[in-house]
Order: sequence, then structure tokens, then C-alpha cells
Amino acid sequence: MNEPAVGHDVHTHNSVNLSRDEVAQCVKAAIEMHYLDPNGNCAQSTACALCERLGVSKDEAFRAMEGFGGGMGCFSQTCGAVSGAVYLVGMANSAGIEDRTSKADTYQRAAWVVERFEQEFGSALCKDLRNPDPQVSKGICDGYIRRAVELAVQAIAGNVL
Repeated sequence: MNEPAVGHDVHTHNSVNLSRDEVAQCVKAAIEMHYLDPNGNCAQSTACALCERLGVSKDEAFRAMEGFGGGMGCFSQTCGAVSGAVYLVGMANSAGIEDRTSKADTYQRAAWVVERFEQEFGSALCKDLRNPDPQVSKGICDGYIRRAVELAVQAIAGNVL
């Protein structure tokens, strides 16, 4: 799939246009959250990295993403970091319940995030990405969280990192 369509005719409803340093700060915050909260998961860490910039409280994003950990309820399906990134794309791009005109563009942006993640890591499934040892996996997941935040920013703003 091509880069998400971004230009004068496409508008994200909650704009996020971050410098490299700001993206690095968001990534750092996401990884810190992943380590500081022993009950937190990759989806929560990723979603909370940018949520406040999109007008969503950390508590709301954290609660919304709680069931996505461990590959959706520990079912080892879609990686939580990918789920968190797609959440951010939806929060930024959706026009809301009253105006559903953004759906096709949001789907395109979300698909782009998943496809790029799969290209880089070989899969977007938690069961393919995680190490059976939770302590080893925690460190491995940091790379997935980092890239998921970067991909979310790209998909939302159209920036190439």
C-alpha cells in the first residue's frame, strides 16, 4: 500500500505534527510507562504516548486499551503496540459518530500502519513477536512500541521519520 493520503484534500481531525525530538519524547514516555507500570501493556503504552495531544486523557486511553494486551486479551493475536497505534490513528482521523466520512481514510491509514509493521518485523501477531520468557519479551516489546508510535505519527501527520 502507498503512503497514507495526506494533503490539502485530506484532513485529520486532531492534528499531530511533531518534530523528531517530540516523537523521541513520546517514544521515551511510552517505554517508561511500559516499564514503570508492571500491569501496563504494549497497547496502553503506545496509546498513552500521544493520546493527550489528541484530546484524550491518559486514563481514558489506558482504560480503552487494557483488553488489547498480550495480543488481545492474552490471546496472542494482534500485537498490542500495533493496536495502540491503530487506536491513535482512529482518534486523530475520525470525524466522529455524526460524520462518518472519514472511515475509508482512517482504514487506509490504519492498514498502512499494520502493513509497515509487518514488513519490518515479519508479523503483527503477538504470538510471532514475543519471547516465551516474559522478562525477555518486555525488552523485545520496547522496539515494537517505539516503531508503533513512530508509525502512528507518520500515518496521522503524513511525516516520514
